[in-house]
Order: sequence, then structure tokens, then C-alpha cells
Amino acid sequence: MFNLFKRRSKIKLPAIKTVNTVDVLVGLWENELDDSSGLHAIWGWSFRFEEDGTGMYHYWTENELTYQIPFSWTRHNQNTIMTKYRDDSNWSVIEYTLQIVDGPYDSKLLKLTDNNYIPNDLGNEGFWNCFGAIFKNVSNCGNNRT
Repeated sequence: MFNLFKRRSKIKLPAIKTVNTVDVLVGLWENELDDSSGLHAIWGWSFRFEEDGTGMYHYWTENELTYQIPFSWTRHNQNTIMTKYRDDSNWSVIEYTLQIVDGPYDSKLLKLTDNNYIPNDLGNEGFWNCFGAIFKNVSNCGNNRT
């Protein structure tokens, strides 16, 4: 009788390597971190991208109620994501640019801008329908997230 369990294959499979990488977008991105004026404490907005493809847009002002809007996101390719607010039926395609820029107090920031943003009176650059770039402290990239 032929016993399959005693046969050994001469084919060697490569070792499987597990790489623990976190998408660079995961974490908290906020407007005007490149400005040390303090206005960010009075009003602003942020996007929090989670690893599971969910996120939260948050807007705040000193004199008004703040609000949060959940969204979903998925990576399309290296510099393109698809996003959708919870109540939207269509996905937005965002082709983006990342840059390391100088921040206040000798810090380094990661700057995120939407390549398809149409400049207007409020700003020359923006991200996903918000004027102005959004930023994340370089030290908060990768596995060290805020």
C-alpha cells in the first residue's frame, strides 16, 4: 500500500516573512499645525484614519458646537484613496501628495494635500473639500500614532 504521509517533497518553499506595516495615512491629521499662531485651539478640523477603513472628520470652533462625521476609506494605490462619508452614496477618489515640511519649534510635519483640489479664495491647496493642507507630526507616523 502506498503511504502518502511518508513521502517527502524535495521542493523547498521560501520562508514566509511577516512585515508589520501601518498605512502612513492611519492616525490623526489636523489643519494648520504648521502655524504656531494658536488659532488651531480656537477653530479647526481634523481627519482620523483608522486601520480598519473607518474614520472620523471633526470640526470645532470656540463659539459653536463641534461636530463629527464618520467616513470610510480604502486604499486604491500608492497615492490614491477612495473616501465616502457615512451618508454619501458615491465614493470620492483622492489622489494625494505627501511632503515632509518644517513645523513650529524645529518640528517636522507630514503634509497631506489633495492633488485635485481647485484653488479658491480660501486657499491654494486643500484636502477632501476642505481648504488648506492637513498635517501629522512626523514622530506620529507608522506604529507610533496619535
